[in-house]
Amino acid sequence: MSAAIELFDEQGYEATTVAEIAERAELTKRTFFRYFSDKREVLFSGSQELQRLWLEGLAAAPAQASPLAVVTAGLHPVAEMFTERHPFARIRAQVIEANPELQERELIKLQRLTAAITGALVERALRAELAEHLDCKSDQKAIALLEEVIDYDVMLVTVLNDRLRKYVAPK
Repeated sequence: MSAAIELFDEQGYEATTVAEIAERAELTKRTFFRYFSDKREVLFSGSQELQRLWLEGLAAAPAQASPLAVVTAGLHPVAEMFTERHPFARIRAQVIEANPELQERELIKLQRLTAAITGALVERALRAELAEHLDCKSDQKAIALLEEVIDYDVMLVTVLNDRLRKYVAPK
């Protein structure tokens, strides 16, 4: 990944070829394609780890924590990951900002992350609701909660995108 990021930084994303990345990394093109389907994936390969870390943090939050406290608990391990990868993240953000195709992909990845976080929050909330209201004969509370979570999902994508961009922005 560092070879690709260096080249993207030096000569731009569009001007960088897979052959150049492989050569810089001392790999064959074939080996490169064993790890990445294309050069875009170099920029997005950490998304599964990001999601895993965040969901583990959510799961570890105390049962009585508010939704915001739960999301924040998930953010702590993610912040550690970004601290370790700050130079990569800064260049990555610049490359994505300069390429509309990559911006779209970034938003898709953020939407997937947000959907996973929202799903974990909904599951957590529904478990708590069910535990409190086992004798409830109506699903209206659950429907209202889901509608609230969908609104929260949209807001969370926006906030996540804004915070990640600010974090990796050049200072």
